[in-house]
Amino acid sequence: MNDQIDGSSSYPAYEALLFDMDGTLFDTEARCDVMLQELLEGWGAWPEGGHDLSHHHGSTWPTIAEDLLEYLPEGATPPTAEFLLATFESSLAVVPPPAVAGARATLEAAIESVPTAIVTSSNLTTVQLLLPAFGLSEQDLLCI
Repeated sequence: MNDQIDGSSSYPAYEALLFDMDGTLFDTEARCDVMLQELLEGWGAWPEGGHDLSHHHGSTWPTIAEDLLEYLPEGATPPTAEFLLATFESSLAVVPPPAVAGARATLEAAIESVPTAIVTSSNLTTVQLLLPAFGLSEQDLLCI
């Protein structure tokens, strides 16, 4: 067991550390909001005052796809979870979302000290697209 994470004795002993990805390491929710707004605008389903998309934060793609039905005009083809995920991952491939302040340094210190993993409901492709923003690959830590 390791007594410290960052070289100081201010941390209790940990055998391993687990990090959530979305909202803990990366601000993916803002990217998701922009993507959903762009899709809704393209479908003619974005009203002048907009929609509050924050209730989708933390939701899975199947849940978001189902929720979007309430915004779509009658007769519109509803998006599938697979379509939403592919659109999201395409946006990540172009520009990754910003890291949460301090997340990179904290993750790096953890990796140097103890076994470290990312625990996320995101799929492996999403994780693989985001880790390079921290200069990491899945070989640097365990992805669960």
